[in-house]
Amino acid sequence: MYIRTFGRFETISKGKIIKDRDWKSQKASSLFRYLIANRNKKIPVEVIYSLFWEGMNEDYARINLNSTLHTIRKVTGLTSQELSLRGKTCYLSVDSENMKVDADEFEKYIELSEKAASTPERIDYLKKAEDIYKGPFLVEEFYMSWSQDERKKYEMMYMKVLDELAELLYEEGRYDECLNYLYKYLNNEPYNEKNYYKAISILISIGRVREGMDLYNKMKKFLDEIGLEPVKEFEELVCEHEAKKEGQTSDEKLDLQDKESIKEKKKRREKESIVLKVLFKRRISDIKNLAREVAKFLRKDDELFYNSHAMYLRFSRIREEDKVFLERRILGVLNKMGIGKNNIEFIW
Repeated sequence: MYIRTFGRFETISKGKIIKDRDWKSQKASSLFRYLIANRNKKIPVEVIYSLFWEGMNEDYARINLNSTLHTIRKVTGLTSQELSLRGKTCYLSVDSENMKVDADEFEKYIELSEKAASTPERIDYLKKAEDIYKGPFLVEEFYMSWSQDERKKYEMMYMKVLDELAELLYEEGRYDECLNYLYKYLNNEPYNEKNYYKAISILISIGRVREGMDLYNKMKKFLDEIGLEPVKEFEELVCEHEAKKEGQTSDEKLDLQDKESIKEKKKRREKESIVLKVLFKRRISDIKNLAREVAKFLRKDDELFYNSHAMYLRFSRIREEDKVFLERRILGVLNKMGIGKNNIEFIW
């Protein structure tokens, strides 16, 4: 059995897709999605009662749960050992031999990428992870509170996969592929000024200047929606490219030892971390949701701590020129949540 949770929920059993009409009960299909989200966990029946049979007498809720689990087993072919109700707990056992869930495979490939021995191998695993993610987690249960944390988690993981793929492919000089993932990233996060500049610079460097200008104007439009203006003019980006081209000749004169020395110095600089303190001039009641939104653009090694009066972000491998982008992105998140820039203070 194969379960797709990203994009449209789909169950494939014995080579056939289980269609909506096969369930005959919306409650059964919804409960099955809930069990998939909580696979391999012992779920107290009281939690299930409160979500699916709120306010019902416990005895009647138990009867309904038993009946609904029977429907799930009948539709999916799961056994009472795989989907069990014993005493006060309900349990769905997901064994990778008999049942696979796309979300598990997504996480597996990300873990493998972190252990990869080479950049090409790392890219390959990240591409496999990216290919699995077809859209938000359990979108059919979009408004259910129990699905939201997992959905946010996978969205953040996916954005990091896109960001990392773009960075690695850029370093490898595979610019067309890099652009593909940058565009996907920007479609999901249209206020990321830093990735816009990277994509625009690539387009300029490969001679697609008109496309670069169109992308710049698109970025400008999005920033205008949140009351911001681009840090750089398009002409500046073109000039930067020309200056870089002129500098290539002198760089080519460096021997291998000099180049390796430069790389080592760069690595040491990148290891330096810095803390950004974001002070709120008034108490933020929805700080947890704000932190989740800010965490979307953090990298694997970055850290975030917060209380109702301040947020602390520790960035690793940050460059001086990135600071302004980070401040602007945080401002963008705050503006979307109705918090004006007059109510905050940045301290590096």
